[in-house]
Amino acid sequence: MTKQVKILTENQINYIKALLEEKKVSIITQDILNKIQNKYGLNRLQIKRRATTTGFKINIGYEWKEITDNVPKKSYISLKCNVCKNEYVTQLIKLKGRTYSKEPLCPKHYRDIINNSSEWREKNRQAQLKAQNRPEVLEKQSLSQKRRHADPKVKEQYRQIGKKLWKNKEYAEKVANSLRKKWEDPEYAERVISNSRQQYHGEYENLKYQSLVELAFILWQKSVNKKIERYNLKGIKWNNNKNYYPDFIVNDNTIVEVKGGPNGWMHQRKDEIILKQKALISWCENNEYSQRLVFKKDIPKNFYKKAKEIHVKTYSKKDN
Repeated sequence: MTKQVKILTENQINYIKALLEEKKVSIITQDILNKIQNKYGLNRLQIKRRATTTGFKINIGYEWKEITDNVPKKSYISLKCNVCKNEYVTQLIKLKGRTYSKEPLCPKHYRDIINNSSEWREKNRQAQLKAQNRPEVLEKQSLSQKRRHADPKVKEQYRQIGKKLWKNKEYAEKVANSLRKKWEDPEYAERVISNSRQQYHGEYENLKYQSLVELAFILWQKSVNKKIERYNLKGIKWNNNKNYYPDFIVNDNTIVEVKGGPNGWMHQRKDEIILKQKALISWCENNEYSQRLVFKKDIPKNFYKKAKEIHVKTYSKKDN
């Protein structure tokens, strides 16, 4: 004798569809389930089995407001997004895993919450830094850059892109402001200056120098027992809010700029030296410092000769 397989009748299916449409949900919530049970005397398992046999695909779960601590983690949940008001169906375990908001939100608007979270941004920034600075990644990027720039056509393409960007006033101003802000940090300025590609730069008795003239000045000051240190205060504003960092502070009260000559050297022009000197004089007047501009000719020649001997002896391998 074959066991008769029971199915949902057409009336029962239409009734369930009507309840789903009335509640504007796509799963059978506990409220809908109770109505079906009361009307037809079927339990949860009977409804599920008969629907499967009939080919009527349904999921039984909970509405957002029906969730309690006793609801199984894998249960289906129907929620209406607080923002877009559309229904979103997921499993409770996925909602429990949300860390940035416990509100009923669809994935799109939950992502908006995440993207606007300072905590997430910082985590993402740290993760990217870690990933981008792995040795194998840096090596791969370096090789890729070298290959690209080895091609004259690609190199010219990059050059043209750069020129086009700098013609955009908004872009140029943004980069300029960013650099100005960085140069306000004395440590950043010192790091950039120290890493600059100059023929004569180094360190003497824990004091950095950027030229033989600077080293000669250091030797001169030390010979007369004057206290000398690199300039370590904030940048001095000059020429449209640029930052200028003089060379030394002597005896805690005199700021000194050392130059090869009054007409400038290499990238520095005479007019630039004059503008910086005016800015330094003004700054010192307002901050109770004195100032001094020292040229190579002001330093006794024997100190310049000694500076060259010290530098060659200490850095000859690096310079060669």
